[in-house]
Amino acid sequence: MLDDHSERNIPFQSGDRHDRHRRVQGIESETGIRPSWSSEAFPEPAADVRQGIKRIQANPFIPKTDRVRGFVFDVATGAINEVDPA
Repeated sequence: MLDDHSERNIPFQSGDRHDRHRRVQGIESETGIRPSWSSEAFPEPAADVRQGIKRIQANPFIPKTDRVRGFVFDVATGAINEVDPA
């Protein structure tokens, strides 16, 4: 199961590719360590979940990927909505 949430007011997850790159550089300059993780962000939570499902399904270390499901939690309403992986 993979999930995301509808709240996109998190500063690190918003902005274009250049904004995210600058934030990663800022973390590196403040800590002296470049983050090993990608600073990917999606304006559409369902797109994020779909990409995550594809990554899981393509991972050779996960032997059974025929039942991967993804959901988006709507912060405002509390609803949990399943994402169509197509």
